[in-house]
Amino acid sequence: MRTCICTVIIVLFLFTNASFAQTLVLNTDDIYPRSTPDATGFEDLILKMAFRSIGLDIRVVLLPSERALINADQGIDDGNFARTSGVEDKYHNLVMVPAKICDFAFTAFVKNPDIVIKKWEDLKPYNVGMLNGWQYPERYMPKTKSLHKVRDDKTLFTLLTNDRVDVIIHEDIAGSMLIKSMGLTGVRAQTPALGNPDMYLYLNKKHAALVPLLSKALKQMDANGTRQAIIDRTLKQAGLQ
Repeated sequence: MRTCICTVIIVLFLFTNASFAQTLVLNTDDIYPRSTPDATGFEDLILKMAFRSIGLDIRVVLLPSERALINADQGIDDGNFARTSGVEDKYHNLVMVPAKICDFAFTAFVKNPDIVIKKWEDLKPYNVGMLNGWQYPERYMPKTKSLHKVRDDKTLFTLLTNDRVDVIIHEDIAGSMLIKSMGLTGVRAQTPALGNPDMYLYLNKKHAALVPLLSKALKQMDANGTRQAIIDRTLKQAGLQ
């Protein structure tokens, strides 16, 4: 009898802890060194630590930008990162965790040395490329000579190197890493960046109860320097510092 009772207690203990260690699926279109398929980018590591501090695990899946938002909004995946504020205006089932993961330097990349882009309005005379589903550039993009939206990062940079567009909009850190990994020559980032917004995690509204817990965890990581230490270490490993 005592053996049976002990067995029941152990089973209940394992079940409870399995529930406590629930794994949420987060998607992103961000690339190395921000995010990786094995979740070792600095955004992945920051979120892993935040979720583990509240007793949860995460699994990261890579999707094209717009598909990632749709999947999170429909509850196919549990959340999406990293996004600017305001995404919930279009995707009504998403709830922002109001503590930043990091920031983005949305940057113009050019091949022609005569092209100088200092502000969004400077894009007007040019054929411009960007990633489909990137909300922030879409918000500020003027009417350009033409606008080409593509699904993935390498295709975007290939458009520029093949002279299909004059300018592309990407993020400074990941863009610089792509130039390096693709062995591109003559492609350069314009300075200053066109925008440096804070970037956030969005959860499907079914997980709204987690928002204050994760917000507190991320703010603590910011206050004690953990978040920046993760970013600095990852960028150093990537050879970008």
